[in-house]
Amino acid sequence: MKWKNLFLAFGLVALLATAGGCIFSPEDDSDVIEQEERPQALTTDIMMSNFKDIYEKMDADAYAAMLHEGYRTVLLAATVETWAGGDRPLAHDYFDRDAEVAIHSNIFNQLTGEDAQGNSVPPIESINVDQMTRVGTWAQVDPSVEYFGQEYPAAYSCRYDVLIHLNQSGGSRFEVNHPVVFYALKVGDTWFMLGQKGLEPE
Repeated sequence: MKWKNLFLAFGLVALLATAGGCIFSPEDDSDVIEQEERPQALTTDIMMSNFKDIYEKMDADAYAAMLHEGYRTVLLAATVETWAGGDRPLAHDYFDRDAEVAIHSNIFNQLTGEDAQGNSVPPIESINVDQMTRVGTWAQVDPSVEYFGQEYPAAYSCRYDVLIHLNQSGGSRFEVNHPVVFYALKVGDTWFMLGQKGLEPE
């Protein structure tokens, strides 16, 4: 399996977790988990710090709360092509907010996933964000940028060098190691994540 290609998108396409046969259906959980309070994202740096903490603590509710309603994860062509050759071709070259929330809810709840061929993927037990380094400064998105600049002229973006390890049950792990452009939009006093776009490793 070409795990490297599957993970280039940072949307974690290879881990479409399943429950009851539906890739976007988390299991019922009767345990009530108290949501941790994080600082209000008054700046993009705080937003990204919250993102890192949310990812490492696998906090599905907090992740959903930080995503703007127009959120999209734009996938790399290699990822779309890999899934096009499998049993479940992707409908778009991006995940919208609903898909992103559903996927991460399943991942963070440690459900078993499936790859493009429908093979079972062991659940993720823990996540380490080993690098989330800002490259340059946040700047307003050019209007020509597809999805973000065209629809949200007030959006900002910044590139980050990213290294994330996703540790599976059984001792295996996946690595996300490539640059990502993050997009953000300010609503009132708070910055929300508007999207992500993975870049080819240099």
